[in-house]
Amino acid sequence: MNRPNEAHHIVVIGRRADSFVLAARLGHKLGRNGEALVTFVDRSMSTRWSPFLYEVEGGVFNEGAGKTARTRPKTMHHFQLRLGRIDAIDRVKKEITLAEVADDRGRELIPARRLDYDTLILESSQNLFEVVR
Repeated sequence: MNRPNEAHHIVVIGRRADSFVLAARLGHKLGRNGEALVTFVDRSMSTRWSPFLYEVEGGVFNEGAGKTARTRPKTMHHFQLRLGRIDAIDRVKKEITLAEVADDRGRELIPARRLDYDTLILESSQNLFEVVR
Protein backbone atom coordinates (compact mmCIF):
# COMPACT_ATOMS: atom_id res chain seq x y z
CA MET A 1 0.00 0.00 0.00
CA ASN A 2 1.36 3.40 -0.92
CA ARG A 3 0.82 5.44 2.24
CA PRO A 4 2.50 8.72 3.11
CA ASN A 5 4.62 8.19 6.24
CA GLU A 6 2.56 5.08 7.01
CA ALA A 7 -0.53 7.15 7.83
CA HIS A 8 -3.43 5.37 9.51
CA HIS A 9 -5.46 3.67 6.73
CA ILE A 10 -9.25 3.83 7.06
CA VAL A 11 -11.24 1.72 4.60
CA VAL A 12 -14.98 2.40 4.24
CA ILE A 13 -17.07 -0.28 2.52
CA GLY A 14 -20.65 0.40 1.52
CA ARG A 15 -23.17 0.88 -1.26
CA ARG A 16 -25.25 3.76 0.01
CA ALA A 17 -24.61 7.48 -0.13
CA ASP A 18 -24.10 7.46 3.65
CA SER A 19 -20.90 5.43 3.23
CA PHE A 20 -19.63 7.71 0.50
CA VAL A 21 -20.39 10.80 2.59
CA LEU A 22 -18.62 9.21 5.57
CA ALA A 23 -15.51 8.55 3.45
CA ALA A 24 -15.60 12.10 2.11
CA ARG A 25 -15.92 13.60 5.59
CA LEU A 26 -13.14 11.42 7.00
CA GLY A 27 -10.93 12.28 4.05
CA HIS A 28 -11.66 15.97 4.44
CA LYS A 29 -10.97 15.95 8.17
CA LEU A 30 -8.07 13.45 8.42
CA GLY A 31 -6.72 13.04 4.90
CA ARG A 32 -5.85 16.58 4.01
CA ASN A 33 -3.30 16.93 6.81
CA GLY A 34 -1.91 13.41 6.38
CA GLU A 35 -3.32 11.97 9.61
CA ALA A 36 -5.00 9.17 7.65
CA LEU A 37 -5.38 7.68 4.21
CA VAL A 38 -9.09 7.12 3.51
CA THR A 39 -10.30 4.62 0.91
CA PHE A 40 -13.92 4.10 -0.15
CA VAL A 41 -14.69 0.69 -1.69
CA ASP A 42 -17.77 0.26 -3.89
CA ARG A 43 -18.70 -2.83 -5.86
CA SER A 44 -20.62 -1.07 -8.60
CA MET A 45 -19.54 1.32 -11.33
CA SER A 46 -22.99 2.90 -11.16
CA THR A 47 -24.91 3.55 -7.99
CA ARG A 48 -28.24 5.11 -7.24
CA TRP A 49 -26.54 8.17 -5.81
CA SER A 50 -24.11 8.75 -8.68
CA PRO A 51 -26.15 11.69 -10.10
CA PHE A 52 -25.23 13.51 -6.88
CA LEU A 53 -21.55 12.60 -7.01
CA TYR A 54 -20.31 16.18 -7.39
CA GLU A 55 -22.45 17.40 -4.50
CA VAL A 56 -21.28 14.58 -2.24
CA GLU A 57 -17.65 15.03 -3.23
CA GLY A 58 -17.97 18.76 -2.78
CA GLY A 59 -19.35 18.41 0.72
CA VAL A 60 -22.60 20.18 -0.11
CA PHE A 61 -24.90 17.16 -0.51
CA ASN A 62 -28.32 17.63 1.06
CA GLU A 63 -30.88 14.91 0.35
CA GLY A 64 -33.78 17.24 1.15
CA ALA A 65 -32.76 20.00 -1.21
CA GLY A 66 -33.89 20.02 -4.81
CA LYS A 67 -30.74 21.67 -6.10
CA THR A 68 -27.37 22.10 -4.45
CA ALA A 69 -24.36 24.16 -5.36
CA ARG A 70 -21.39 22.42 -6.93
CA THR A 71 -18.60 24.23 -5.23
CA ARG A 72 -15.59 22.05 -4.42
CA PRO A 73 -13.82 19.32 -6.36
CA LYS A 74 -13.30 15.76 -5.11
CA THR A 75 -9.63 16.33 -4.38
CA MET A 76 -10.60 18.66 -1.56
CA HIS A 77 -11.68 15.62 0.47
CA HIS A 78 -8.49 13.60 0.11
CA PHE A 79 -9.87 10.09 -0.19
CA GLN A 80 -9.49 7.44 -2.85
CA LEU A 81 -12.13 5.32 -4.53
CA ARG A 82 -11.54 1.62 -5.21
CA LEU A 83 -13.91 -0.40 -7.34
CA GLY A 84 -14.55 -4.00 -6.34
CA ARG A 85 -16.58 -6.56 -4.45
CA ILE A 86 -15.22 -7.77 -1.12
CA ASP A 87 -14.05 -11.34 -1.54
CA ALA A 88 -12.49 -11.86 1.89
CA ILE A 89 -11.61 -10.06 5.10
CA ASP A 90 -8.59 -11.24 7.09
CA ARG A 91 -8.87 -9.62 10.50
CA VAL A 92 -5.55 -11.07 11.68
CA LYS A 93 -3.58 -9.57 8.77
CA LYS A 94 -5.89 -6.52 8.67
CA GLU A 95 -6.38 -7.01 4.96
CA ILE A 96 -9.32 -7.20 2.59
CA THR A 97 -9.33 -8.96 -0.77
CA LEU A 98 -11.23 -7.37 -3.62
CA ALA A 99 -12.49 -9.71 -6.34
CA GLU A 100 -11.64 -8.99 -9.96
CA VAL A 101 -13.90 -6.59 -11.80
CA ALA A 102 -15.14 -7.86 -15.16
CA ASP A 103 -17.27 -6.41 -17.93
CA ASP A 104 -20.58 -7.87 -19.14
CA ARG A 105 -18.73 -10.43 -21.26
CA GLY A 106 -16.59 -11.63 -18.38
CA ARG A 107 -13.40 -9.89 -19.52
CA GLU A 108 -11.22 -8.74 -16.65
CA LEU A 109 -11.13 -4.97 -16.25
CA ILE A 110 -9.38 -4.80 -12.87
CA PRO A 111 -7.53 -7.80 -11.39
CA ALA A 112 -8.18 -9.11 -7.88
CA ARG A 113 -6.16 -7.21 -5.32
CA ARG A 114 -5.58 -6.72 -1.61
CA LEU A 115 -5.88 -3.64 0.58
CA ASP A 116 -4.45 -3.36 4.05
CA TYR A 117 -6.26 -1.35 6.69
CA ASP A 118 -5.87 -0.07 10.22
CA THR A 119 -9.58 0.66 10.66
CA LEU A 120 -12.30 -0.99 8.57
CA ILE A 121 -15.79 0.51 8.50
CA LEU A 122 -18.50 -1.78 7.11
CA GLU A 123 -21.94 -0.49 6.23
CA SER A 124 -24.40 -2.98 7.67
CA SER A 125 -27.62 -1.09 6.92
CA GLN A 126 -28.78 2.45 6.41
CA ASN A 127 -26.98 4.74 8.89
CA LEU A 128 -25.49 1.76 10.78
CA PHE A 129 -21.79 0.99 10.54
CA GLU A 130 -19.52 -1.62 12.12
CA VAL A 131 -15.97 -0.54 12.91
CA VAL A 132 -13.33 -3.29 12.81
CA ARG A 133 -9.91 -2.58 14.29
